[in-house]
Amino acid sequence: MKTLPFITFILFTISKTFSQDLSMYEKKEFIFGKDTLKYRVMYPLNFDRTKKYPLILLLHGSGERGKDNSAQLVHGGELFAKQENRENFPAIVVFPQCPSNSFWANLKKRNIGSPNPFIFNTTGEPTKPMELTIKLIKNILKEKYVDKKRVYVGGLSMGGMGTYEILYR
Repeated sequence: MKTLPFITFILFTISKTFSQDLSMYEKKEFIFGKDTLKYRVMYPLNFDRTKKYPLILLLHGSGERGKDNSAQLVHGGELFAKQENRENFPAIVVFPQCPSNSFWANLKKRNIGSPNPFIFNTTGEPTKPMELTIKLIKNILKEKYVDKKRVYVGGLSMGGMGTYEILYR
């Protein structure tokens, strides 16, 4: 029985050794009126305000919604934090977090068996998290160190739908 705690300790140590430190993503909040959008941002290595950097916006899937301002880094956070990626592809990386009771995209669900289970409401207002994300990005784009010709957005699952939504808005 003494080996189980030892093995657990070794496995925990190995996993921590090989996992990326996501603390390099600063925890932030974007406040607009009475609304708040939690997000994480990582600046390039040796960040220099006199240089221009691309801006990358990553929208997470429904499983990473919440208010902990951490879960949104589960898919993709380590990829962008890898040393070789930060050295070879310096960029400002932003991961906003959608609250658990909302979505990135303004859409209507159809019957589960239908060929297209979602209908995008392209004439409606954006969801509150999308509205705040758009305002956050517009705010970041005001900074002189952001290369406005290199702004990228991507997403996973629900974040993919949010990517579609932010592009048409």
